[in-house]
Amino acid sequence: MAAQVKKYREGNLFCYKLVSGAPETPPPAATPNDGAQQRLHTYLDWASSLLESHTTYCLLRYTPELVAKPFMDKVTRANWSYKVVANDFAGLGIDKGFEPAAAETDAGVSLLFRLSSPRQLKELPEDMFGDFSSQVSFFGLQNGREESITEFLSSGESPQLSDWLQPAEMFIHVAVGKEQGYYDAFLVKAGTDISRQLEPLY
Repeated sequence: MAAQVKKYREGNLFCYKLVSGAPETPPPAATPNDGAQQRLHTYLDWASSLLESHTTYCLLRYTPELVAKPFMDKVTRANWSYKVVANDFAGLGIDKGFEPAAAETDAGVSLLFRLSSPRQLKELPEDMFGDFSSQVSFFGLQNGREESITEFLSSGESPQLSDWLQPAEMFIHVAVGKEQGYYDAFLVKAGTDISRQLEPLY
């Protein structure tokens, strides 16, 4: 897949960022709701491929409908949500990191929960992921890190992935534009160089 990926280092992390209008094309603007759900599903497939050997946690904005889903057997409320800006109004591909969930959700919290695979989220309607842009984050961790990630996302100060992710772990954030002027972003941060794993996806 022909796409330009920006590669850079952030402390001890290897970072990879793709910004585009749709997974199959270089950066044209996404038209309102034009294939947004299909593109979201493509990115969920990408995340699933990268995280298949990890224990996977998802961070998603709170909605009552989400809490009622069968796979939500254990949910933790988190103070933070992750934000990547990809639009014509505030910038393309700006990684803003963790921001207070109160600024992003009506309930003032995000939900943290474990998944067998990001593909499980395909059963959700895409409006659960955001309004103008769908946003969802995944943590691919080693076993036994549940307490640690809960503490990480309960901090009173903005969490820093470079201080917390271990070498064999990974963070993925997906943003999908749904309105005119909003674009897609696929961001990966890993403790080791995963360039070869990413090449078949892009």
